[in-house]
Formats: sequence, C-alpha cells, structure tokens
Amino acid sequence: MHRELLDQLNAETTLAKTMAKALDDERDALANSDIGQIDHISQTKRSLLEKLETHARARLQLVTSMGYRRESGTVRQFLAQKDPSQALLQNWDRLNRQLQLCSDKNQVNGRIISLSQRKTEMALNVLRGQLPKNNSAYNRLGKMTHHQCGSSISSA
Repeated sequence: MHRELLDQLNAETTLAKTMAKALDDERDALANSDIGQIDHISQTKRSLLEKLETHARARLQLVTSMGYRRESGTVRQFLAQKDPSQALLQNWDRLNRQLQLCSDKNQVNGRIISLSQRKTEMALNVLRGQLPKNNSAYNRLGKMTHHQCGSSISSA
C-alpha cells in the first residue's frame, strides 16, 4: 500500500510540474498577447486540471484505505506516523510545494489578465469620450485636472 501511494504522489507531482510549466508558458503568452497560444495553453491547463483532480481523488482513496480518518488529524501527521522511513511524508511535502507553486503562478497570471482587462476598458472609455468616474485626468505637466466631457473622439 505504501508503494502504491508513493507512486501516486510521484505521478501527481509530475503532473503538477507540467501544470507549473504551462502556467509559465501562459504568463509568456499573456506578456506577448499571443491569443492563439493563450487558447492552446488554456485547453492544456483544463486537461491537466482534470487529471490532477482524478489523481487527488485516487490519493484520498489510498490514504483512506491505509486507515486515515479526517478526525485523526492532517494527512501529513498520518503519513509521518504510518511510514518510519518518511518517504511518503517527503513526497507529500514535495507535492504540496509544487501545488502551492502552481497556485502562486496562477494568481500572478490572473493579476496580469485583470490588469490587461482594465487597460483595455480604459482605452475603450477614452475612445468613447468617457473619462474615469471621478472625471479627472492628467495634463501635460502631470497635474490632475477635472473635465466635463460629453462627446466621443471617434465615430462609427
């Protein structure tokens, strides 16, 4: 049973590393505004996420079949008690570090996407002749000025 869980943890860690690489690629594609690459990576991420979820369910089944119960503490504590060699615990920790790395990279990419959306929205508002909600802008001297604007600078 230990060997099976060890193999499961290793396989899951490999998937998490692949996901981290996909997230790095996504960050690069976002920086280059490469829509085709972003779409491709998005599909890859979905597939990897499904596989990670499947592996997580299998891991939970293995740990449960080894005797783990939620009320007995964390999985980490259980593995530390169950395996004197600490190989399971080391691989558990390695997986968790890799999953945390993926989470961090995903948050960075989310912030990049959010910033890009805000910049696009601001540019569209300028084209529509709409200033920010507080009707303020900067003049050529860098001073804040307030404007009342009702006309668009573009027409269809």
